[in-house]
Amino acid sequence: MQSGMKNPLQYLEEFARTQDWSQFDQDHSEARFESDHAQWLHAQEIARPFSTPEGQIALQRLRQATIQAATFDADLGLLNGIAMGFAREGQNSVIRYIENCIRRAEEGPPEKPST
Repeated sequence: MQSGMKNPLQYLEEFARTQDWSQFDQDHSEARFESDHAQWLHAQEIARPFSTPEGQIALQRLRQATIQAATFDADLGLLNGIAMGFAREGQNSVIRYIENCIRRAEEGPPEKPST
C-alpha cells in the first residue's frame, strides 16, 4: 500500500464513527413480541394436524421412515450414497421442523412486554 493511503479497515472505522447508532439503544421489545407471536401462530398452524391421535400416529411413522432410518446406503456406491444421504437429511430436517413447531406451539404464546 502506498504511503498515506488508508486501508479498508480505517475507512470502515471512520464511517462507523460518523453514523447515528441511537436506533440500537431503543427498546425493541414490542417488535420482538410481535415477531415471537407470529412465529407462535405459525407453529400452531403446523402443529394442529399432528395434535390428533391419527396425527400422532402419522408423525411417528414419518419419524420411523426418516430420522430413525439410515441416511447412507453403502450398496449405492460412494457418490450415489452421498447424494442419497443429502436427500435423506433434507427429509429428516422436515420432520425436525414439524417437531420443533409442535414444541413451540405447546409452550404457549409469548408474554407481552409490560409498557
